[in-house]
Amino acid sequence: MSIFHRIHTTLIITLKRLWAQRGLTLVTTIGLTAAVAIIMVVPLYADAISFRILEQKLSEASGEESRPPFTYMFNYIGSWHGPLQWEDVEPADSYLMGAAYTTLGFPRQLAVHHFETSLYQLFAPGTTSYENDQLTLVRLNFATTSHIADYITLNEGQFPNIVSDPNASLEILISQTIADTLGWQVGEQYIAFNNDE
Repeated sequence: MSIFHRIHTTLIITLKRLWAQRGLTLVTTIGLTAAVAIIMVVPLYADAISFRILEQKLSEASGEESRPPFTYMFNYIGSWHGPLQWEDVEPADSYLMGAAYTTLGFPRQLAVHHFETSLYQLFAPGTTSYENDQLTLVRLNFATTSHIADYITLNEGQFPNIVSDPNASLEILISQTIADTLGWQVGEQYIAFNNDE
């Protein structure tokens, strides 16, 4: 008698006995399922508690609240599709800051605007030729972000004054990294040039 025949015969006898004692088979299956569930619940519960404690400790250490369960961001990249003016963006912005919350049915906890310009070249004061790349100090974007004063610390200087005159000098903030790399100081003036304008 071959080994395969023995295995086949054993399986048939086992299935016949299980079928003959269906009630006992059902109760045993339910018992095994309950035992496995109980064995799995304890580690899952412990893992969930550990994760909650970790999240709480991290939020206490950083001083930040946990992120909301749902956030959405709308992003338009001008370098891909061409820059937009505020007049082009205003209808979408009005919807996203107003009716979108009602439509989605979510409470608004925080809304942030972040706008960036296209790339500018910065030159030293007195530069008259903007075509010479060797005179370019750095290339960067200008940006504005709402509520930024609540989330950053100024090492030097003050927050920029709002300017409505397009011909007036524009006050900006720069990161400590850029200031250290380029050696810029508070109050220095530079010329920003954009080839697209």
